[in-house]
Amino acid sequence: AALADYQEKLNTVYDNPETIYANSCGFCHGLDGSGNGEEAKYLLIPPEKINSVRTTQAYLYEKLKNGVDGTGMPYFTYYLDNELEDLMEYLNLKFKIIEKPEPARKVSEEAITAAAKHYSETCSSCHGADGKGNTKLGRGLTPPPPDFTHYSLTPERTFEVITNGYNGTMMVSFKKLPEEVRWGLVNIIQEKRVD
Repeated sequence: AALADYQEKLNTVYDNPETIYANSCGFCHGLDGSGNGEEAKYLLIPPEKINSVRTTQAYLYEKLKNGVDGTGMPYFTYYLDNELEDLMEYLNLKFKIIEKPEPARKVSEEAITAAAKHYSETCSSCHGADGKGNTKLGRGLTPPPPDFTHYSLTPERTFEVITNGYNGTMMVSFKKLPEEVRWGLVNIIQEKRVD
């Protein structure tokens, strides 16, 4: 049975984005994009829930082509540019990945002020005041912090990461912050997007 399964995989033709996703992405990110693929449990850094990613085509292309240092996300230089472009189009149709995030929950001015103070005093050391993650500390991290000017998550996923941290990375939990301040941070991070 294992040999038959292996032979079937050898005979797979990677000539369409559905096949590329199922056989190069889905086993980690999950066929539904929720980060629960069959191999995800073996990774020290969980694969991103790509059904929650909202990014630009250029940023996504760079991550697909070059991978993400320090994670299980490999580079896909063995795919042709048109295959990667088809894959990106497929990801966008399936998950709305090449978009800006949906609006975050509105919070009070006091919460925004407290969140801005927290971002400035804590978050900016890794993510940068501008959200580009190009600080001295941020550049030294593996994996590096994402560039918030081109990469976002849905508001709910952003809130989840702020609350619980991101296992295997330097992103720690901030669940001790009041809930409204955490939602204020979601708003501030979303405002970093420039395109």
